[in-house]
Amino acid sequence: GCGSAIVGTPEQVYEKIQRYIKMGIRAFIFSGYPLIDESKIFAKKVLPQLHTINFAEAQGRKPKGIPVTPLTTGERK
Repeated sequence: GCGSAIVGTPEQVYEKIQRYIKMGIRAFIFSGYPLIDESKIFAKKVLPQLHTINFAEAQGRKPKGIPVTPLTTGERK
């Protein structure tokens, strides 16, 4: 897989994420070893600006109802 470090002020981080979105990237896994203060800043200043979607809805794959499986109402063996 591919990885990239995104560092900077909250504004710079947001702009860098937007550049990836403009390239066509639609899913991100944000990870690493941030300090709790860095995580709080990201959660407060960057995440609220990001438009999120539900992939199942965006791709027209959302079921019309809850599927019957052993984890829902289906028979458990």
